[in-house]
Amino acid sequence: LQMEFIAVLAVIFLIAAALSWVTKIEIAYLFAPAIFFIAGWEFVFGFFGYLNLGMESLVFSIGLAAVLLLVKSGGFRSLFLKSSFAPSTIAFVSLSLISLYKSKDWVLSQWDEFTHWGLVVKAMYEYSALGPATPADLWAINYPPGISLFQYFVMDFSSGWREGLLFGATHLIVISIIVSVLAKASYKYTS
Repeated sequence: LQMEFIAVLAVIFLIAAALSWVTKIEIAYLFAPAIFFIAGWEFVFGFFGYLNLGMESLVFSIGLAAVLLLVKSGGFRSLFLKSSFAPSTIAFVSLSLISLYKSKDWVLSQWDEFTHWGLVVKAMYEYSALGPATPADLWAINYPPGISLFQYFVMDFSSGWREGLLFGATHLIVISIIVSVLAKASYKYTS
């Protein structure tokens, strides 16, 4: 379970690092946009009826791009190493792993959890299609699927349905926003 979650964190980090390299923006600000990028990627694949290929194609594309950039670009290599040990990255990974550990056994229990957002992700997971395109009886089919698509992405790494991963995915979104306050943090001691 944790190796799957670490793979998700690696994909988020690689997307954020690539965005940082392209935009010259501090990586701390780019964990949330990386997650939004993932949800958008999944949406495009789901819109065309290939939701089940979204995760695999994204991992392949990001992995290939990262390898090429690490081999060909000294600037990306430098940024990658610097960003790997940035306080925001350390906080993002640490808080995410703590969240996973705390929420891994949680189950859907509140009304909205098992009647809407949990059900939408389960329908996407079972039928490999966007929520409204599944035969599942969904109450709110007009809600935008952004968070659900990211939860599906995280769940797609798993070998089976685990409700705790839904909470972990939601926590990742929140943590990605919170760590942006560490953008200017450093390990230098100021006296």
